[in-house]
Amino acid sequence: MRAAGRRLPRLLGGDAISSVALVLMAGAVLLAVAAPFVCPQDPYDLAQIDILDSFVPPFSRSGAGMLYLFGTDDQGRDIFSAIAFGLRISLAVALTATLGAVAIGTSIGLAAAYFGDPLDSLLMRIADMQLAFPAVLIALMLLALLGSGSDKVVVAIMAVQWAAYARTVRSVALVEQGKEYVEAARCLGYSTMRVLFVHILPNCLAALSVVVIVQIAAAVLIEATLSFLGLGVPITSPSLGMLIANGYPFMLSGRFWMTIYPGLTLVLLIFSMNALGERLRSAANPRERR
Repeated sequence: MRAAGRRLPRLLGGDAISSVALVLMAGAVLLAVAAPFVCPQDPYDLAQIDILDSFVPPFSRSGAGMLYLFGTDDQGRDIFSAIAFGLRISLAVALTATLGAVAIGTSIGLAAAYFGDPLDSLLMRIADMQLAFPAVLIALMLLALLGSGSDKVVVAIMAVQWAAYARTVRSVALVEQGKEYVEAARCLGYSTMRVLFVHILPNCLAALSVVVIVQIAAAVLIEATLSFLGLGVPITSPSLGMLIANGYPFMLSGRFWMTIYPGLTLVLLIFSMNALGERLRSAANPRERR
């Protein structure tokens, strides 16, 4: 951990955008984890919500003296607290789906590279078919069949993201399996599973880590889109997308804060992940190193 902490400043290389992105992403994660402890209100506990505090503007106080930094919605819920709790849902769904997609895609990519044709051609043609369609469209089709719910959203995101990991791992594994250390492992009689996951896979992690960060951002965006359309997580555990949808009808009535603040949070979160992913990609490419 200490070594990783020392390498991080060198990896960022004094890049201001990457540094800001790291601070934003770390702040979002910390806010999501600490939401029950730092938020003035549990926005989904009816005992803590007062309908008389509905539509309170940002930086205003309620009749009881509570300060609402981002204002309140039509039900009297604190928008800041709702964003913090919404971040928990969005990040939890995205991370769970990413872990599942990484496991599936990595296994498929390693198998395709190691065993070659005809398995390679079959798996990659399936991946090409999946990548040919927009991710949100495939997710909508799956949710139409499976129904709504957090677990269904996780399955849908896994189904649309595994191909990106499979393609990435396959491309690196094709290069690695021709090297001497893999041939030596085969000559020593090591099992196929050991060769794949102990010898080849560790050398794929650098390229895979870049894709993971970018795909987490894509997973957050897909989940927010599905929730905005009413097909994502249940209303009892709303995410950022559902918060944006809840405030959308009031945009033209002057109560912009109900949508602007959750939307800005979503934009900054996705920007920070994409910026860090781009920086890692540049650092991993010898041609782009300075």
